[in-house]
Amino acid sequence: MTDSELSGREEPSKAEGSQNEAVNICTTWSEYEAQCFGFTPQSFVNGIYNALIEYLHDGLVTAEKWLIQEFRVGKDGSKTSEENVRKGTQKIYSRLKDDIGKAVDKLEGYLLSNVLHVPSHVLLPEDKIHRNETFTGEDIERVDRELEELRMKIRNVKYMNAWMLQSMKDMEKVQGKLDSLISLLDDIEKVHKETGISDLKEALVFNISKMKQLQDNVHTIMSHRLYNEDKKQTPKKIKLAK
Repeated sequence: MTDSELSGREEPSKAEGSQNEAVNICTTWSEYEAQCFGFTPQSFVNGIYNALIEYLHDGLVTAEKWLIQEFRVGKDGSKTSEENVRKGTQKIYSRLKDDIGKAVDKLEGYLLSNVLHVPSHVLLPEDKIHRNETFTGEDIERVDRELEELRMKIRNVKYMNAWMLQSMKDMEKVQGKLDSLISLLDDIEKVHKETGISDLKEALVFNISKMKQLQDNVHTIMSHRLYNEDKKQTPKKIKLAK
């Protein structure tokens, strides 16, 4: 016997689409049983079948090796050959596999009907909250209003996210200009230190005061000059003889 001869029992695939109401109800109830037990009854039975077949296979492989070793053919050919032993174990495997399949089918029918079955009148504790729920037209309208409010909130959040993203981009631009200004001020401060000016603030105040003083002086000179020009252009009064 080889490992490839060990074939497990797989759970039948569920019907897809809307074949008929009976299949849909069976599928839904199977899901409810899986919610109750934590596994589907079909998968439980299939696990039992696969375990039995695996134990059968392993046991026959071990027996086959022992028989071949024990009844190895001698030079006189008086004992059973390896081929005959393998044929015998294969017949035993096929026979027992069929018997196990029939027994598991009976067990499956009993378990699905009497043990791993949730009666139609049973409601799980986590679903009792929905026992007496009935929905009216007003409830549906209220849910629709709540959904619309949620949609509005989502749109507002999207708008705020877009606005904040644009604001962050603007702040990045301002930050870039601020960094450039700081770099410029650092360069100015470096120049002042190289020229012997210890305090940039005092130097700026001093230069501004000097510029204001110079501006006042220029304004005074220009005012005096305009006054003299106006005085020269004013005609002299002529006295008339009496």
